[in-house]
Amino acid sequence: MNKNNQIIFVGGHVMSGKQTLLYLLDGHPSLSTNFIHDKLMKTMKILQQNSKKNLEEELVILDTKHKEDIFIKSEKIKKKTQISIKELRRALDKSNYYHYERYSSLKIMPCFFSINGKKYLDYNFDFHNFEDGWKNDIFKNNNNKQINIEKLYNIFLKNYFKSWKDCTNDSSEKIFVTKLPNDVDSAEFVIEENFNSKILYVQRDLVGLLKSKTLNYIAYTKKNIKDFDNHFEHIAKSKYVELVLKETDKVNTLKKKYPDKIFLTSLEKLVYDTENEMKKIINFIQIDIHENLFKPTYCGKNIESDHLKNINDDQYEISEKNIFFANLRIKGLKYLFKSKLKFSFKLIKMILNSIYLKIRHY
Repeated sequence: MNKNNQIIFVGGHVMSGKQTLLYLLDGHPSLSTNFIHDKLMKTMKILQQNSKKNLEEELVILDTKHKEDIFIKSEKIKKKTQISIKELRRALDKSNYYHYERYSSLKIMPCFFSINGKKYLDYNFDFHNFEDGWKNDIFKNNNNKQINIEKLYNIFLKNYFKSWKDCTNDSSEKIFVTKLPNDVDSAEFVIEENFNSKILYVQRDLVGLLKSKTLNYIAYTKKNIKDFDNHFEHIAKSKYVELVLKETDKVNTLKKKYPDKIFLTSLEKLVYDTENEMKKIINFIQIDIHENLFKPTYCGKNIESDHLKNINDDQYEISEKNIFFANLRIKGLKYLFKSKLKFSFKLIKMILNSIYLKIRHY
């Protein structure tokens, strides 16, 4: 694979462990890593949808009233959409673009490995330089007035790293590493738009993920942590389990279809078998092994590695009955996805809940 303008995307469900992988990749001298979950891919999807609305392959010639407008082309549907600076800026509001300005003003970078483990790192980022840079590259220095979605995304990343003063090394020859939104559709979008990229998709043991979801729920609703087991029971019965399993089924299907584009890893492997798993990942993205791959770094500097000793949220204990019910529900839903049976999820819920109630009774 040509390394020029290559992007390594880190995907996965929310709270799956993407951030841990980003901090492990950061120390490699061939990589430039973006830790902000900007969700810019949502904006790219909007531009693709706008292209679908155009009935003709070639649009009208730009008139003198919109000299700086450009055409953005979708490689999937082979059509273009005309857009101005203001329209693109509005499309960016659909993502987490505002995080760049906010963190730039605060001069901090969130370093979260758990809802109970929030820390902040120094962040010396020039937001105004970043915004001026991509506007110039896209609208003013683009003589042919046309650009595809992949190149547009690369321009954002290039100007991001140019404006981040903590990145002392020149990132122009490096491979960019950044997050995808928390859905498999974004990974599929990247492949369909023919990005020069590879995707590292982080999964996690579902019971562990339910623990993190429970802890997150307790924190934001200000519930009592002593009732963790009861709240876990509530989360284990929710549609959240179905959502995660559906996403898992979709990414497994995508992996089978594009084995050279997607690598499936897990938080458990990254934490408990760090060296072996990182060697596999580096082999997949085809760069050399480096000693800094096995410890978390930020802008190449070592940071605390307590989170690599264990998975923080797994320390919370749940009752055997709730563990049994959660695993029973997970296995039942997995079977449905695997067998493609068209049973109603509502019926399955009723059956599993009935079994659970009987277990509690005894």
